[in-house]
Amino acid sequence: MSCQEKLSHLKKEIASIKNSTRKSGHILCILVTKNTSLDLMREAYNLGYRDFAESRVQALLEKKLQLPSDINWHFIGPLQSNKVNKIVGQVSLIHSVDSESLAIKIAARSSDLGMTSQILLQVNTSGEESKQGFTEEGCIQAFHVLKDLAGIEIKGLMTIAPLTQDTKIVRNCFASLRRLRDILAKEKNSLMYLSMGMSQDYKIAIEEGATHLRIGSLIFSKTV
Repeated sequence: MSCQEKLSHLKKEIASIKNSTRKSGHILCILVTKNTSLDLMREAYNLGYRDFAESRVQALLEKKLQLPSDINWHFIGPLQSNKVNKIVGQVSLIHSVDSESLAIKIAARSSDLGMTSQILLQVNTSGEESKQGFTEEGCIQAFHVLKDLAGIEIKGLMTIAPLTQDTKIVRNCFASLRRLRDILAKEKNSLMYLSMGMSQDYKIAIEEGATHLRIGSLIFSKTV
C-alpha cells in the first residue's frame, strides 16, 4: 500500500472505533518520523497532515530546517537536560517529561525566552524497569509541584504500553493513565491530553480515551 492508502485506511479505522468519552474527530494522529525519508514526510504533508514527531533532538532540528514551517513538531523521546536549550521553542508539545528536574529546566529556559512550553508528564504505567517515566504516585506529587510553575503548561499525560500480545496488559496501562488524568484534572481542568497508543496498540488506546496517537511504522514502514 502507498503512504496515501495507509493514511486513508488509518483515518477510517480511527473513525470506526467507539469511545464513550470523546468523538473520533478529536483524536490527533501524530506521525512519528524516526528513520523516515523526507520524501515520505512531504507526501504526508501534502495529504494534509501537519503533526510530526521525533524522538531525537538532532534529527528533529535537521528535518525541521528542510520541511514546511507550518508543521507542528512533537518531541516524544527521552530528553537529556543538556538538550533542553536546543528543543525549547522548537516544538509545539514535549510528550516525554519524566522528572521534576527536567520540567523545571524546561520552565526556566522557556521563561528566559519569554514563552510557555506545553508539556506532558510521562508515566510508567506498566512498571517496566526498561521504561522511563513517573510512577503514578510520583506523577501526582510532581504535578502538585509543577502545576503552577511559570514557563510550562502541563497539558496532560503520556505513556508507552509494553510490546505484548496480551491485550489485557496493554488496556490496563492505558486505563490507568486515563484514571490518573481524571484525578489530576479535578485540580486543573485544562489537563486533557492523553498521549497513548502507537502503531501496534492504537485501537485499544482509542477505546480507553486517547487524545493523541503516535503512529510511525504503520504508515512509513515498507513492510506494512
